[in-house]
Amino acid sequence: MAGAHAGGPTKSLGLVIAALLFSTSAAAQQLTPGDFTRTLDVAGVTRTYLVHVPASYTGQLEVPLVVDIHGWSATAQIQIALSHFDLLSNEKGFIVAFPQGLNNQFNAGICCGNQDVDDVGFMRALVAKMKIEAEVDARRVYATGLSNGGGMSHRLACEAADLFAAFAPIAFPISISPTSACQPSRKVPILTFMGLTDVLIPYGGGSFPSAATTIAHWRDRNACGTDAYEVHTASGLSYCDIDTSCADGVHTGLCSITADSFGGQFFDGHILYINPDYDIARVAWDFMAPFSLPAPPAPTVPALPVGLLASLAGLLAATGARFRR
Repeated sequence: MAGAHAGGPTKSLGLVIAALLFSTSAAAQQLTPGDFTRTLDVAGVTRTYLVHVPASYTGQLEVPLVVDIHGWSATAQIQIALSHFDLLSNEKGFIVAFPQGLNNQFNAGICCGNQDVDDVGFMRALVAKMKIEAEVDARRVYATGLSNGGGMSHRLACEAADLFAAFAPIAFPISISPTSACQPSRKVPILTFMGLTDVLIPYGGGSFPSAATTIAHWRDRNACGTDAYEVHTASGLSYCDIDTSCADGVHTGLCSITADSFGGQFFDGHILYINPDYDIARVAWDFMAPFSLPAPPAPTVPALPVGLLASLAGLLAATGARFRR
C-alpha cells in the first residue's frame, strides 16, 4: 500500500499516456511520395481529403504544406484539375492537401451553406493529422482556394491565423459579415485574387463585398499605409498590387484577373486559373512561401525564491564539507 501511495497511480497514469501516444503514432500511416485519400473524424462526422506528396519528399526534412480548397458544388478532384497545385508541389517540394466539403461546400461565413458545420475545425484537424503523418514544417502551412474555397481561405485568415502562415483566396472577397468581426490573432500576409469580368462574384460587389472593400479591410487589419502600392505588376489585361508597408513585415495584396469566358455561362470570368496572363497557383505560392509563423517564444526558467536559493547554497556547502573530510 505504501508503494502504491508513493507513486503507483501516478506511474500507471504515465504508462497509460505513453501507451496512447505510442499507439497513436504507430497507427498513423506515414506518407510517402504519391497521391492519397485520407479520412478523419471531426465531431463524429467522417471527413475526407486528398493529399499529394512530391517525389522529392524523403521524410527526412520538414516541408511546407498548402491546403487548397475547392469551390461550391465542386470536389477536391476538380480543384486539383483546376489549380494544378499538385504539379507545382512537384517542382517546389511542398505537400498539398485538398479538403472535400460536405455536400460539396464549405461554411465560409457568408457563403455557401453548411451553416452548422465547423469547417474551421475540419481544417485544423486536417493540419494536425498531416503533422503526424508527414514531416510538415508547422510554421509554413498555407491556405488557398477557389470561390467558396476562397471564402474559406478568408475565414481561416480571420479565425486561424495561429495555424496558417499566409493566405491566397481566389475569386471570393472577405467572407465574414460584418467585416469588423474578422479579428485575426496577428497581422496576416494575404493576397486576394478577384475577377475583373467575373459575372458570378462581381469585382465591384453586389450580393458579396467588392474587391475594393476586401483589400481595404486587410490593409486596415494589417496596419498598412494608405499611399500607393509599393509593388505593381501587369500582364495582358490583368494586374497585381501589393502593399509592403504593413506592420510586422507582412504584405497585403490584390490581383485583378481577366479570366476566360465560356460563352455566356453563369461562371464566365470566375474560374480565375483559366486566363492568359498569370499562372495563379505560381503567383499564390510565390507570395505565400516567404512567410512563416512567428517563432514560439523561448521557454523561461522560473526564478527560485530567495529563501530556497539560500537553503540550496547551505546544503551544497554542507555536502562539500562532508566530502572534504
